[in-house]
Amino acid sequence: MRRVLMALVFAGLSSSAFAQNPLTADPAHFQAQTTTDGVQVVKLTLPPGDITRPFEFEPGYFVFLTNALLDMHLQDGRVLRGRTMERGEVESSAVRRPPMQLENPTSRTIEVLLIRSAQRP
Repeated sequence: MRRVLMALVFAGLSSSAFAQNPLTADPAHFQAQTTTDGVQVVKLTLPPGDITRPFEFEPGYFVFLTNALLDMHLQDGRVLRGRTMERGEVESSAVRRPPMQLENPTSRTIEVLLIRSAQRP
């Protein structure tokens, strides 16, 4: 019983280490812009060839400040290649996104605003 409990604790700790709030998971790529009236705005800056550390994103919006071609690396090992977004495009997510990493396979820096609730459970 003790071994099972330790295994569960370790699994919980390791999964939280692999995917977390983007600000704490990868401060080199994610910067808080503002928090007002319960809304937090986070900016993602992803230089050419870079990949983020694993992070989770709560329900909210992605606002693309530049044209973007993104590869999404999912926790199960799958890679969704070539997601193209145009500057000014907005994508919404009503559910928590699974842990992922974003990769910039292009030769230009990508900038995206992530807008989410500042009050997370």
